[in-house]
Amino acid sequence: MRVIGIYAQDQWTMDRLTVNAGLRFDYFRGGYPDHTLPQTTWGPGAFFEGQDVAIWKDLNPRLGLVYDLRGDGRTALKVTASRYVDGRDHARGHHQPGAAERRQRVSHVARRGPRPLHPSRSVRSRRRHRAG
Repeated sequence: MRVIGIYAQDQWTMDRLTVNAGLRFDYFRGGYPDHTLPQTTWGPGAFFEGQDVAIWKDLNPRLGLVYDLRGDGRTALKVTASRYVDGRDHARGHHQPGAAERRQRVSHVARRGPRPLHPSRSVRSRRRHRAG
């Protein structure tokens, strides 16, 4: 796996306007190497040729403007515009053959008051516990 991230930024001030500009380059290349699963009592061995499962390059601009409204440095109008990429899910849907898959599901239910969510209690037992 290879991950590269390069960021360049500069700032210019002209009278009461300040401009912050930046550019980020991201490169990702991920995959798996050749590997062999040994023969077992329940099945034959297998060979999997390594390959790249995700390759991407991305260029993300960033821009910020600050205008000093009164010229005294105390009141400013700030505006930013940026593009961001979430690199964590770059290879979603691509699986390494022969590897076990694990998924986790988390849910949240809005409640009144600070009560922890406990999976072994039913709603009825929580109501009795609260009343008593």
